[in-house]
Amino acid sequence: MTTSLSLIRFPALRHTSAEINAKKAEEFQSLAQLVEDLIPNIKKQEERQFYREVVQSYRTAARDILRKAWSDDKGQDIAEYAVMLAVILVLVVGTIRLCRLKCQHRLLASCQFDSMTEAPLTRLAKDVVC
Repeated sequence: MTTSLSLIRFPALRHTSAEINAKKAEEFQSLAQLVEDLIPNIKKQEERQFYREVVQSYRTAARDILRKAWSDDKGQDIAEYAVMLAVILVLVVGTIRLCRLKCQHRLLASCQFDSMTEAPLTRLAKDVVC
């Protein structure tokens, strides 16, 4: 008996636009650094000046890309809602725990008070319930 292997498909990783822009800016910065490191080896003054301007334009492009990514707020709404939901959840869970503890304390206090004042048979029934 042979079994056929089925292909398992994994969802493709999706990068946010901020991650993509940060990677682009990093590439521009690395290119600028590479060109800048080569400038001292160039003999002609005009060519050195040209490559300095190239380095400056790469760095300006990288800075503009990062500014654009920083000011882009498309995904921030979802993140803000997630943070608000987490805070509300923490508050609700904390309130439920606090109420539970107070209810347990009052229930135990009432069971102890009732057991001191009632007859022995009812005290036994209360101990089973409490």
